[in-house]
Amino acid sequence: DGYSFEDWKDTVLYFRGKCAYCERPQSRSIKLTKDHVIPVSKGGLTVRENIVPSCERCNSSKSDSDFEEWYVKQKFYSDDRMDKIRRWCDGSV
Repeated sequence: DGYSFEDWKDTVLYFRGKCAYCERPQSRSIKLTKDHVIPVSKGGLTVRENIVPSCERCNSSKSDSDFEEWYVKQKFYSDDRMDKIRRWCDGSV
């Protein structure tokens, strides 16, 4: 497994303790989960560039959908967040 606790901490810091998709902040009632941007079922790897923090609601809604197809259909879609997620996945941060 190429994913460490340090990787997760860096990921959460980059997304400022919020869901990468809807920006709900982690709290007692909102737990951030590790979401594979490219689902494991579609060949996605458990590596730093393929994992973002996601609230449980977004993670279960996205399920094994293509991230971009799913995300643009959401009420909370944001061009800025889409760019931020892409930069993370490109490893350009």
